[in-house]
Amino acid sequence: MKATFSLFVMLFCAFSPFFPEAEKGFTLNGSLSGFADGTKLYLEDVTSGMGQMMDSTEVQTGQFLFKGVLPEGVRKVWVRTKDFSDYKSFWLENSVVQFQAQKGKFRQAEIKGSATHSEESQLYASLSPYDKKIDSLETLRQKDTSKVQRNLLKQQIKQLEEQKKQHEVAFIQNNPNSMVSIHLMSVWSTTWGRALITKLYAPLSAALKNTPYGQNVGAYIALNQDIKIGEPFVDFTQENLQGQKVKLSDYQGKVVLLDFWAAWCGPCREDNPKLVATYQEFHEKGFEILGVSLDTRKEPLQEAVIKDKLPWVNVSDYNGDKNRAALIYGVTGIPDNFLIDKNGNIVARGLRGEKLKEKLKELLP
Repeated sequence: MKATFSLFVMLFCAFSPFFPEAEKGFTLNGSLSGFADGTKLYLEDVTSGMGQMMDSTEVQTGQFLFKGVLPEGVRKVWVRTKDFSDYKSFWLENSVVQFQAQKGKFRQAEIKGSATHSEESQLYASLSPYDKKIDSLETLRQKDTSKVQRNLLKQQIKQLEEQKKQHEVAFIQNNPNSMVSIHLMSVWSTTWGRALITKLYAPLSAALKNTPYGQNVGAYIALNQDIKIGEPFVDFTQENLQGQKVKLSDYQGKVVLLDFWAAWCGPCREDNPKLVATYQEFHEKGFEILGVSLDTRKEPLQEAVIKDKLPWVNVSDYNGDKNRAALIYGVTGIPDNFLIDKNGNIVARGLRGEKLKEKLKELLP
């Protein structure tokens, strides 16, 4: 087992407000069935949403062991196999945590000893009835029913989603010192909107606000401009694929489509050929596109730009859905876009295909 993680995090314990708790560290004891001796397992930090290696070990006689120190006291992690055929996400704490699972059934693993994980599990259990009803109605909506019936089902789904949201909001309000609460807020911030998130964020402890999730939510509150149609665009600067800084205001005086997308986004990639055709049709009349990528790495973005033959500039800060421009503009899902006229005012949002062309004909006769 590698000791790199334990040594690394101990160097930072003295700087952490959680230091008294962090000093004792965690012990993660695993009990598995169906795994051959020598099977490699990995412990990864998924705080950022992407796996970051913490440690690795091997299964021996159905057991595994991880030990280390979490400076902040609790962290969202994965335990997984090399090929991800088995993986489990849970909250690890500086305590003795028991992990019990069968090969092929890691997602049903039993976790004991982590109070935060137990708290989240109880919340998810209370949300499960909403999810089951929503899934059932969505299945009905996808069937060959009348337009009236589909709209009715859509409204019922929307009502259930709102009820589920209120359940989660109530949990946060009743548990202002919980890591689960700030994690929920980080996940839903752009969807729930700045006003509600600001209200929920204010009473949280300084320690929670200082966690990576708390910092994400704080950044959203600070950056989001609640931009509306008819208002002037909000400027920002990010780097293009050549490492040069590009400002949205560089395009002032043009009709600009501010296009939010990512290399991994299937609907975005499917729409790109149509967008290229639209660009070629209206570019000489003064139409520009500035792509903002919600990727986390440069290489996939570069490959997608080349493969899709995108002739316009694409920028990114490689922070995924926490991209600063996306936070400013309140982007909750991609593809999304904002159309800006020659005067710098936002005139439309979410236009694609023929609807985009129709609007461009108005702006660029």
